[in-house]
Amino acid sequence: MDSTTHALDFPALLWAVVEQPPGARYPFDYRPEDGAFRETRSVSLFYDRGFSGAYGWVDGLGHPPGRHCDVILLTQQSPRPGDRMLAHTCGIFYRSDGDHKVVALDDALRATVAHPDLDELDATMAAELRACYPRLDPGEGWWDATEARVYLRRWDMAPALACPRRAPVWGPGSEGAHD
Repeated sequence: MDSTTHALDFPALLWAVVEQPPGARYPFDYRPEDGAFRETRSVSLFYDRGFSGAYGWVDGLGHPPGRHCDVILLTQQSPRPGDRMLAHTCGIFYRSDGDHKVVALDDALRATVAHPDLDELDATMAAELRACYPRLDPGEGWWDATEARVYLRRWDMAPALACPRRAPVWGPGSEGAHD
């Protein structure tokens, strides 16, 4: 990891590079050879499912099209592709295919919660986030900020970590009725 790209309190804080800005119908492809972002022609999953935040990757943990760490960024700002935003780790979505998604809050939204964690999100924000992955395969679900920080600390050690030991915040085995 390149320490110049990480926030001082990584993994609680991270830099998110925006790949897909809020409201973008079509996702962007990042081209590392020239640092450019090019709009694609396929409809974005996040747009299609009504997510109003941004999507990208954690700076310092690779970049597309190579191995990288995806981030779902909860924001009400209007960043553009390539913008770096300071973000607070608040959870992770573990996928059965190993393409896990860290969830983070931008600074403005962080100020609206007692602490950055999935169970602190308001009902509207939580429902919008869960709608990104409405059907869960076995082993999939949304885990808390503690689990996300463990994942980020270990990211360089294993391309696709096994799911954690604890029950998810939202998903099979969780205490909430959010399945």
